Amino acid sequence: MIQPLVSASPETIQYRSLLGAIQLARGNLGQAEQQFLRVLAISPQDPAASKMLAETRLRQQRPSAALDALLAVQDMAADDPHIGLLTGIATVLSGNPEQGLLYLEEAAALDPGNELLKLQLARAYLAVNRDEEASKILADSFGDDASAVEAKLLRLVTEGRQKNIDSATAVAEELIADYPEDARVLTAVAVHYQLNGETGRARELFERAAKLDSRDVTARLFVAASLVQEGRRDDAESLLRQTVQGQPENAQALAGLAQLLASRGAMDEAAELFGRAAERTTSVMPRLALIQIRLRQGQVAEAKRQLETAASAAPDNPEVLALEG
Repeated sequence: MIQPLVSASPETIQYRSLLGAIQLARGNLGQAEQQFLRVLAISPQDPAASKMLAETRLRQQRPSAALDALLAVQDMAADDPHIGLLTGIATVLSGNPEQGLLYLEEAAALDPGNELLKLQLARAYLAVNRDEEASKILADSFGDDASAVEAKLLRLVTEGRQKNIDSATAVAEELIADYPEDARVLTAVAVHYQLNGETGRARELFERAAKLDSRDVTARLFVAASLVQEGRRDDAESLLRQTVQGQPENAQALAGLAQLLASRGAMDEAAELFGRAAERTTSVMPRLALIQIRLRQGQVAEAKRQLETAASAAPDNPEVLALEG
């Protein structure tokens, strides 16, 4: 409905902003970014377009670019907690959690009832190891169901980090009771039990999560790891091959199977899978694994070629620098 209006009046920024918001909501991030850039070319300090452009770039995993989008509206941050929220998240993701925390604290002071802000503030406290302050925020009630589950999951992590095992387990069992068919919740709780040595309970929950959501690669990877621990490598490989067959574009699944193959010496197939994974993710980890395999195989020229790609994507990554050496 909005597209003909934009075509008829391309300079009307309200129409174009709405079209960009629709594209953002549909997950068409590149198209959304183009619409917001067009708006900002006409009205450089438009706050709505700046904030939505920042949100788009955060979803593209480009926090530095998100901060660039917010520069023009930073003067409005004192009155607009949404700007502080986005700036804080982008700053934390850019590798400066202390500064990001300051932005989030200022935003939370402006809008103390905002549950999304509370959750992001709790995450930031955890990032800088201020677990007690995170715990205080998460002890408050969260009304919205999506916020409630997020808060409980963060609280589970917080209690675990503070070694409050009984409290963490109480939160874990509460999550299972409240969300018995939520694969994400079951996976998170299973990780808690795995970390505390309760591998049987963890395995049970990972398997439940994998059955509930056939697309949940994380749960399947943990099940495969449990099978390897039990000495059932063939079963683990079979499970991961089924996962890759069902999700041939999933970088996590490809890398998980590649790692298992590399551990049993099937280097060529592992290298092929790591290469496929590297083309499907912004993370450099699959490509680094591929480089290490090529070095072990004596294929130095190919290792160098892959390393050039990794270095251009992550020039300051310490593992990249180590492999260059």
